[in-house]
Amino acid sequence: MVNKREVITRLKYLEAFKNTIDTGSISKAAELMQMQQSSVSYLIGKLEENAGTQLFIRANGRVSPTSRALDLYKEVDLLLNQIMHIEAQFNRPHFPYGSRLKLGCPHGYTDTLMPAFLRQLHQRDPLIRFQIETLSFDNTLEGLEQGKLDIGFTALQHEGSGHYAIPLATTHHVCILSKADPLAQKEVVSLSDFHGRTLVTQNRRSPLLKRYKDLFQSMNVHCTEQVVSAGTNLIAEMLDIYGALGRGNSCFAEAFCKAHPHLCFRPIAELDDIRTLKLLLANWVKGTDLEHNLHQAMLETIRPFAGPWVEIIEPDEGQPQDS
Repeated sequence: MVNKREVITRLKYLEAFKNTIDTGSISKAAELMQMQQSSVSYLIGKLEENAGTQLFIRANGRVSPTSRALDLYKEVDLLLNQIMHIEAQFNRPHFPYGSRLKLGCPHGYTDTLMPAFLRQLHQRDPLIRFQIETLSFDNTLEGLEQGKLDIGFTALQHEGSGHYAIPLATTHHVCILSKADPLAQKEVVSLSDFHGRTLVTQNRRSPLLKRYKDLFQSMNVHCTEQVVSAGTNLIAEMLDIYGALGRGNSCFAEAFCKAHPHLCFRPIAELDDIRTLKLLLANWVKGTDLEHNLHQAMLETIRPFAGPWVEIIEPDEGQPQDS
């Protein structure tokens, strides 16, 4: 006996489903898909018929997903992203749009560098959409290796597969503090100045922390470590009100202190090595228009901070590095 239900084989059905949830409107989904509203309504209707249940609640000109639709959304979103990545392999240098790029962002970058980066990227391509997760360095590398992330950032040394690195700028490791702190009178601070102070960090698993601890132990420096992962605004208040000290690369410090003018940063004598801030990209991005747009957007984001502590690496100065 032939089942009278139509077998759904075209991705348009799933795209209509996902875009309707994303936009909350069939008309906006139709606009995004460059289709007639009636066509998208037909696709949604057929999906509901095949699912044997209502997927959307229609009221006051808007559509809201049912609990069943929300359960299905995660699988549909994952499937369409996987297809997007596969298409990119066959469609260079152009990038297939319609799904979100997944970006792993260090804690300190979320409300310092990221807003300007997304603004720059949107100006270059308004169709790009993101899902941004605040992740530790280790989790970002893991996400790139497992194909769960498309983009990441780091100024740390790293190894791994599934991604490559584009150098953006050379940076220095610095101490961040209140301008009212007596240490701000120094041009360069020493780790011995940290003795008896409170240090604020956003990631206890950072590879740099072990280096700090080893140096503190060798110099007989004792300090209190406070882990804060709620955001940089809280860290700024702690540095000011409680006289705590922060740490980070000079590019982050430039952006952080610009957002919080009562703060400043100073180089650390014992940590005078130069580190490279890098854009980490999944291998499938290489050679696409997206790669160029991401690279240029990030360069323009950090360019205002160029100076003695942040040296921009222009595209012809550094080539992508396979990891």
